[in-house]
Amino acid sequence: MKILVVDDEISVCQTITGMLSQLGHTSCSATSADQALTRCAEEAFDLIITDLGMPGINGLELAQRVRAHMPQVRIILITGWPVQLDAEQLSEYGVECVIKKPLTLKALQTALAGHASVEETRS
Repeated sequence: MKILVVDDEISVCQTITGMLSQLGHTSCSATSADQALTRCAEEAFDLIITDLGMPGINGLELAQRVRAHMPQVRIILITGWPVQLDAEQLSEYGVECVIKKPLTLKALQTALAGHASVEETRS
């Protein structure tokens, strides 16, 4: 699976891409939504893992923009914020699930397999 990781913190991108490598996936990163949109215009991704809170375009807006041009792409949202997003709201933006930071390898693996629900990852 080819995955784009989007987070304004370089260390978070490095951690997640390292985890994805351990799980056998190819990944690259972008440190802003604008950079992610440029990457998406240049190449196709199977999955995008994006942070919710970023300067400029946030993760939900990024999800919405990406899905407009790549409706088949899976999107997972990550956040360190104590936010409550309901399944209907996430569905509107095309977000599959939300994983709380700090991410664990198990939570990431579960989300990648498509077995995570909003409730499981937002506890």
